[in-house]
Amino acid sequence: MLSKPKGVVQPSMYDADRERILHLHALGVPLATIVDVHLKYGKYLSPKKYLVKLQRQPSRNTSA
Repeated sequence: MLSKPKGVVQPSMYDADRERILHLHALGVPLATIVDVHLKYGKYLSPKKYLVKLQRQPSRNTSA
């Protein structure tokens, strides 16, 4: 097997700044501004995809 097992989520370069990105986005700061002014790395589409990925992930804090 040469690839990761199905369902394994690869870490993102934005994981270190996750709370900051979510906070700024919740305040209504445009993604382009978050990338250019606050993060100083990445392109517009990559944090956009990151936010979509976070919204799709099920909450891991729920107990069954």
